[in-house]
Amino acid sequence: MPGLVGSFPAKAAKLRSVPPAPSVSVASCDGLAPTTLDIGVREQPLTIRRDLGLARLNELSKQARHRSVHAILGFYAGSVGFTAPDIGVLARTSSRADLGATCPHLEIKSEVVAVDRQIAIASELHSSPCRLRAATAHYERHAAIASRALHRFAAELPTKLGPEVDRYVHSQPSPPGAGDNQLRDLVEELLTRSVAEFAAQLAVLQQEADTPDEVRRLAPCDDI
Repeated sequence: MPGLVGSFPAKAAKLRSVPPAPSVSVASCDGLAPTTLDIGVREQPLTIRRDLGLARLNELSKQARHRSVHAILGFYAGSVGFTAPDIGVLARTSSRADLGATCPHLEIKSEVVAVDRQIAIASELHSSPCRLRAATAHYERHAAIASRALHRFAAELPTKLGPEVDRYVHSQPSPPGAGDNQLRDLVEELLTRSVAEFAAQLAVLQQEADTPDEVRRLAPCDDI
């Protein structure tokens, strides 16, 4: 079962269009350094529950419109979001136009966070050590796939979002500072959009994990 994905604590909002960069850079801060984006990863420990029966698991799978190529023996699920961005200034440099003015080199920090990470294993499997081991290993692989995907997602975000943030920064009459609420809102909106895209990609990755070889690992025990 694919993980559930949301965004927190940032509010969901319709993404604003980012204004194009002006043809001439802001004179006071010509050549402003690109914004540094630092995106970390935090994952809650994985938990395992064995209190749901097969009938309930199949009901949940139908509600989620999850199509499985093997019998439902459990699921892996989790929620993914992000922490509110922290905007700071790495350094200040003198402007070219006015030696009395300074140009900020902005740094934006946030974390993508995986919470409520859990594996559910059908309660009926308690009586079959073979089925229990096979199902647990199967859904642990699903959890590992989700974790690796989350780390790749976080590593790619600076390259993906950096140009959009810099377009906004360079479009302003003067460079925004650490307390710029419009910049903060923009970053939250960009992260919200990216997390939603990650949710769709993660669902596909989880389906692709059920390869013929993976299904064959379950087959000797898949007789309930």
